Amino acid sequence: MVIQWPDRFYHTSADTPDRVDPQMLARVGRLAAVYAYWIAQAGRKEAQWLAREMSARFRQRIIGALQEAVTRAGDEEGEGRETVRQRLDYWIERHQEGLRSLRRLAPISVSTWEAQDAEFAHSEWAHVADLLPDRATVDRPKVEGGEAVVRRRFRGPAQVEGAVARQDAATRDRWWRLRQSFRKTASVLPVLAQYWADGRRTVAEIAERVQLETDHEVTERLVEYFGLLAELEVVDLRV
Repeated sequence: MVIQWPDRFYHTSADTPDRVDPQMLARVGRLAAVYAYWIAQAGRKEAQWLAREMSARFRQRIIGALQEAVTRAGDEEGEGRETVRQRLDYWIERHQEGLRSLRRLAPISVSTWEAQDAEFAHSEWAHVADLLPDRATVDRPKVEGGEAVVRRRFRGPAQVEGAVARQDAATRDRWWRLRQSFRKTASVLPVLAQYWADGRRTVAEIAERVQLETDHEVTERLVEYFGLLAELEVVDLRV
């Protein structure tokens, strides 16, 4: 984020240009420029370095997440074995997709990292599986409209405030209430949901992915959210 940090004026009415630290702004500018240059000129060596870095961080995450699951196993809110396994499979899938994205930088093979990191995760799982409670997974709610398939019309997260501003008062109120409901949980949820709106997944399947990523169940809200985006012609819905 190209900002100064820490910033005591952040998200206050005193957050005005005259309070920006020129030295901090210069430092952030240099960091952003170096990062952009590094990515722009990255080749095989840089892609392989990134793969090793991603592999190490993935393994650290797996160890920490599984240990946390074991630590919370005795809590009433601790997750059961099947739920943790589902999330583990999701992490492996996302990690492998991330590794494959490195081929946009250089034509490297990432199959070895994919296989070895998946094997590592499964090995760590084998160490803790018997320590986790055998709790039934929570049935996902079947919400009317959840079977609709969503396809976004734009590559990145759509900014819809301008389109909403041109709607009637009732639509603007609907958007405001929906946005507030997401903010009370996590404001990133709609962005994650749009990512999975690839024309292959239903609203319910997207909600499942969002829950695996964030632990928040949002099926009903996503039905309303994507319905509104369809009215604004930001996404397409088909049943």
